[in-house]
Amino acid sequence: MTNKPDAPSNLEELIENTRQLIAAYIAIQKRIARLTVIKYAAQAGGMMLDGIVTIILLSIVLLFSAVTGALWLSEKTGSFTRGFGLMTLVVLAIVLLIQLFRKTLFINPVIHRLVRRMHAGNDQLKTPDDEPHTTDY
Repeated sequence: MTNKPDAPSNLEELIENTRQLIAAYIAIQKRIARLTVIKYAAQAGGMMLDGIVTIILLSIVLLFSAVTGALWLSEKTGSFTRGFGLMTLVVLAIVLLIQLFRKTLFINPVIHRLVRRMHAGNDQLKTPDDEPHTTDY
């Protein structure tokens, strides 16, 4: 004989267990999403901090190089005004060139690096079903 009275109880237990598993799965997925956002935010913050430190250090190097070059030019021209004036023109030319080529030198490489890093994390989540199917004829 079949156990008819136990069937609803087993079904209720199965539904309750499934509900608990789904709730646990959703909680885990929320945590994974939150940790992924934290990871990307930390990477972006690190890159920004690295960029700021690099800019500051390069500015200091440029400043000392400019002062050294100005003093050298002052000695060669015999006038502090001419030496510092010429070095000011050199620094302005460098700043102008950087401003003109900033998109190709800085902006595009940074954007490409960010896109590559974002897509690198997505490769781990791919399944074989995500791959395009090709047919050999």
